[in-house]
Amino acid sequence: TIRLAHQVANLSIEHLIILGTCAEYGRQTSTVSAGRTELSPQSFYANQKVIALNATRKILQGSDTRLTWARIFHPYGPNQEKQRLIPYLINSLMEGNAIQLKDTTTIHDWITTRDISSAISWVINHKSPQEIDIGTGIGYSNIELLEHLTQLMGKPEQVVQRNGLSSTARSVIQVDQDSPLFMSGWQAQDDLISGLKWLLNK
Repeated sequence: TIRLAHQVANLSIEHLIILGTCAEYGRQTSTVSAGRTELSPQSFYANQKVIALNATRKILQGSDTRLTWARIFHPYGPNQEKQRLIPYLINSLMEGNAIQLKDTTTIHDWITTRDISSAISWVINHKSPQEIDIGTGIGYSNIELLEHLTQLMGKPEQVVQRNGLSSTARSVIQVDQDSPLFMSGWQAQDDLISGLKWLLNK
């Protein structure tokens, strides 16, 4: 990312869009908003993203290139890697396998790949702040996600190993309703139900 920023700084590039990650926020106990919520990365990957953001911002400072740092929340869609949570749950339900959930308390903001594409298109064609969050603003626990999938697939409840998290405060990885992208006029078209229906019909 930093090497790309150096190249862009020397060219007549109108707009550089970099995909960040919600992991840059680290552990939070309430919803987050780009430019307002302090970044607190807790993994090597997330920390490197924050370093890249700060470096890119400095490199492009004073240039005519517009920078957008788009933090993607929890994406899902067709052809996702089988080890990711939603494909894992779908395959387990189809095959009748026991399901193990390592996290049953964290609230996640799930967003379809088609809504992510819509958000990027919006940013290209509309004014928006340098940092944005791409999510739906609606959060679900993994148990709620599984319950919706079970109902949509018409599958009976299966054996679920619930490990939970040993914490007194529930983690929240969800975009706040006053996040800059929402305030600019963009909204996700899918909620979790319509998104899962779309995925299951692919």
